[in-house]
Amino acid sequence: MAALVLTVAGCSSDDAGPRPITETREIDVRPGQDKVGATSAERFGSMQPKPPAPARELVWDNPPGWTELPPTEMRRANLQPAGHADMECYLSVLPGGGGGLVDNVNRWRDQMGLAAIDAAAVGALPKQGLLGLEGTRLELAGDYSNMGAEKKAGFALLGVIAQFGEQSLFVKFTGPAELVKAEQPNFDAFVASLRLEDAGGAGMPPGHSADDGHDHGAAVGAGDAATAPPPEAAADKNPLGGSNQGITWAAPAGWTRAADKPTRVVTLIPPGAKQTECAVSSLSGGGGGLKSNVDRWRGQIGLAPCTADEFAKLPKITVCGQEAVLLDLLGAFEDGMTGRSFPQARMLGAIVLLSDRSLFVKLTGPESEIDDAVKNGFLELCASLQQ
Repeated sequence: MAALVLTVAGCSSDDAGPRPITETREIDVRPGQDKVGATSAERFGSMQPKPPAPARELVWDNPPGWTELPPTEMRRANLQPAGHADMECYLSVLPGGGGGLVDNVNRWRDQMGLAAIDAAAVGALPKQGLLGLEGTRLELAGDYSNMGAEKKAGFALLGVIAQFGEQSLFVKFTGPAELVKAEQPNFDAFVASLRLEDAGGAGMPPGHSADDGHDHGAAVGAGDAATAPPPEAAADKNPLGGSNQGITWAAPAGWTRAADKPTRVVTLIPPGAKQTECAVSSLSGGGGGLKSNVDRWRGQIGLAPCTADEFAKLPKITVCGQEAVLLDLLGAFEDGMTGRSFPQARMLGAIVLLSDRSLFVKLTGPESEIDDAVKNGFLELCASLQQ
């Protein structure tokens, strides 16, 4: 402030001396965004468009004797250790904090019939690397029950929880205690093998090539184009409409359907778009809540979280017969999970909480590709969704 006052005094055209500063402004840099020693280009942005980052996909190595099962709505990787019916190991990705580390640790402890622990005890838990991040590791034993199922005595749970950008990652392994103990080295090897790689199989170890007839990976997050098929492969997917995960849709005229992905109801491409896509996704339960997801999307396009008043004033539309919030945002889009990045982007979004799930409709791409006709098509798609 003292330096600013001196600067103002030095710019004065007379000898009146220092002048008081009366103008006030709110800063538009959120905590954690500042960088010491940043270059001018980093501070103010480059005039050159940022080249698109390569599409990334999640891959892993299957431990010996482990069976890979089809992914589900909530499981990106879904494995059956040692081919044993009572054992399962899977990776889940949830938007936002997924409820927070302490809550998730205690959720797993409750499933094992164990008492909750406080934040200090959670902070003291051992750590384990997960996708280059520091994850929190759990080793639990007890009577296991999940989603109200009958308790299974003498079970064990190994798990790792980590935060990845704006998403929470969970690796969970459960089964009879003796079998879990025997398979623990394979669990650790599986966790260590999880990685993001460029689409197309670059860098995959022998036996894990992209065309070996076995799927060893799944795209992480909405927007990843890693598994998109050539146009002729997608042509038979009925671009006019369809049904998936209990949700039906009708594609707007001229829109085409892209490759199916494990956590998406459908992915559609507006006519003439080169980088724009619209993803319809479904998550069980509340998905973290309306406002947290609105703020998550705002963060992806460089905007601060909205205030309670701004959130209350968001426009509403009808999706699946329920009221949904509608977003129309401009900014610099950056999705660290998928590698999609546009310096001048537009995001159209709709979020609705249904009785048993949360439904997300999200269209992103360069602002130059998203005009009123695309927005009208987006609204038409939203109106067509039914369960």
